[in-house]
Amino acid sequence: MYNFLKSFFRLFNAKIEKYQVIDKMIFGTVGWIEEDDKQDFVLNCNFENIPFAKAELLCDYLNKENLLNGDSIIISERELMAKLLTGGWNENVFKSTIDFLCSFEVKMLDDNEETDSFFIHF
Repeated sequence: MYNFLKSFFRLFNAKIEKYQVIDKMIFGTVGWIEEDDKQDFVLNCNFENIPFAKAELLCDYLNKENLLNGDSIIISERELMAKLLTGGWNENVFKSTIDFLCSFEVKMLDDNEETDSFFIHF
């Protein structure tokens, strides 16, 4: 899960600076390279049967290929699937992984209140 979160936050040019699991909740702080800004976050980590390894690979691919603008994937789901199928992915695995990734969100914490979220979409 931690490696997936690192890859997920890299999509936002952020890196995890602190990370703590308390009662099935992950609390942490991300920062941005060469910036003083920090953002606290919280995530319910009650996940079962989640394709974290594939989701990490997908995040790394999106990042490496510069396929994001802000929180938006800049190509269609069909185009992304075609690229990954050419790279050896299975269509069912792609669909379950992209469905997970597009439904995944990490809540931002400001003054211990959940405010906005980190998430990606098409």
